[in-house]
Amino acid sequence: MLKETARDYIVDAFRYYSALKRPNAASAQKKADFFLQNYHNRNQTASFYSLSPIAPDVIKQKLDAEIADLRAVEETLQILRMRPEGKDILHAIETVYFFSPYSPQKKCDITDRVRCASLEIPASERTVYYYLSLARKTFAQQRGLRMKQKKNEVGLSDILSANLNNDKKEGTE
Repeated sequence: MLKETARDYIVDAFRYYSALKRPNAASAQKKADFFLQNYHNRNQTASFYSLSPIAPDVIKQKLDAEIADLRAVEETLQILRMRPEGKDILHAIETVYFFSPYSPQKKCDITDRVRCASLEIPASERTVYYYLSLARKTFAQQRGLRMKQKKNEVGLSDILSANLNNDKKEGTE
């Protein structure tokens, strides 16, 4: 089995989306902007703001990352919905990733949920795992995450190794 470097992050993004009751990313962005605008005005809700005396830039960075995750999940669901087997894919995601998002994951949770999804859809367990893999890859693409470098792509490692070789040549001359 190929190890996906971002698998846990992506699964947590889907679970977080479900834990927030599947919000709209645009409305979440508006609420976050409103919160940041009023962050300096601590007199309105002093009890809430006194809990977290954090720099506004740090809060903005964290909120932007969370909203980017929400947006990527929404776009992923939208893209997968358009596929011919979209209904089954969404059902697999809901059964496996959206079920009980608040509880910590235990060993074999995903396996047990995949078994349930395979009975409900109906599809084989292998097909359900394929659907989940497709969802993770689509999310990674929408979020701009690096899953793995393809053969014909130039990556940062190629650029850095080329620069290191050039630096060594320049240093020896």
